[in-house]
Amino acid sequence: MTTFRSDRSNRDRHPCQLCSDASAAAGRGFTLIELLVVLAIIGILASLVAGQAVRAQERARGISCMNNMRQIYLAMVGYSEDYRSLLPWAGMAERNAHADWVVGGLVTPVPPPDESMQDARFPIHAESGAIYSYVTGRDRVWPPDPAFSEAIPIYRCLSSRSLGESRRVTYSMNSYLDPEWNPILTERRSTGWRLGEEKRSSEIVFLVDEAADSVNDGLFVPNSTEIRGDYRMHNNRPNVTYLDGHVEAMNAYEFLRIQAIPELQEIHFNPLSKSSSFETGESG
Repeated sequence: MTTFRSDRSNRDRHPCQLCSDASAAAGRGFTLIELLVVLAIIGILASLVAGQAVRAQERARGISCMNNMRQIYLAMVGYSEDYRSLLPWAGMAERNAHADWVVGGLVTPVPPPDESMQDARFPIHAESGAIYSYVTGRDRVWPPDPAFSEAIPIYRCLSSRSLGESRRVTYSMNSYLDPEWNPILTERRSTGWRLGEEKRSSEIVFLVDEAADSVNDGLFVPNSTEIRGDYRMHNNRPNVTYLDGHVEAMNAYEFLRIQAIPELQEIHFNPLSKSSSFETGESG
């Protein structure tokens, strides 16, 4: 014979008492410590999601920046095809030469003080540059008009924000390619650098996605005031265009390093240098 055992503790209790206990447990809610733990977890998750969103946004801006630089490079190539393979000049501040790829600009401390930003010479003018018609298909504004205020988005990286909007141009060209800046080209009495003349085009920097707080003009001088800029854009990976046309995102530390070490500067900026990455053991 099988004997069934019952739970006397519940059997002997009145049904109303059981309902009362269940209601008390349901209505007890969270303790203060439990609420704090939940809020802390939510805060951690929110910060992780927000951080990922910011990084994703910067990656998108970096891709947009690369596209800008590719289009500018193609405009440079178009210019060179019309000018016996010569590249435009690098756009030294206030020089305003007809061959400059952009004109205007003002040399300022890094970052620029408010009084400099109020100076009428502060903006860099793309519309008067040598490649403007190749970039936009519109007529070049010449002579330069200081009152011209239209922004040309392709000349500015989105990560440069309001300071970049004030400068209007945040890309700059390797100074070693400028015949008035490079003493060897000056001695040659050269009218510019001929595209295709170099033998290490995949190693030589052409255009730089320069920090908005250091860009003074269209000219990039390695290891000068430009090196003090804030290159944390695109998750610490500023974009660089090389003379062969390829664009890459370079680690910010490496970008500063190839400027600060003379041997690397020769390799990556001076097209007339006889150095090569193979000879020094450095990667291009």
